[in-house]
Amino acid sequence: MCDSEAEKILFILNKHERAYRRLIPVYIFLAIVLWILPILLIVYLYFCIVDNEFLRIGFCIAWTAYYFLSLFKYF
Repeated sequence: MCDSEAEKILFILNKHERAYRRLIPVYIFLAIVLWILPILLIVYLYFCIVDNEFLRIGFCIAWTAYYFLSLFKYF
């Protein structure tokens, strides 16, 4: 591999590393949300009246949001 190809590869790797470093605050925010959201959902489940249909719908939406947010940890 000649120097120009090596420089191109290093440039691409540095570019990806800079992009990752810019996303670190986003990853930290998602980690905090993924720690807080289950606690809030457990409190919500503890205090909610399950006979109320709107509360059950809200509970399902909240857990669905938690599930999709938890998928972000794989990216």
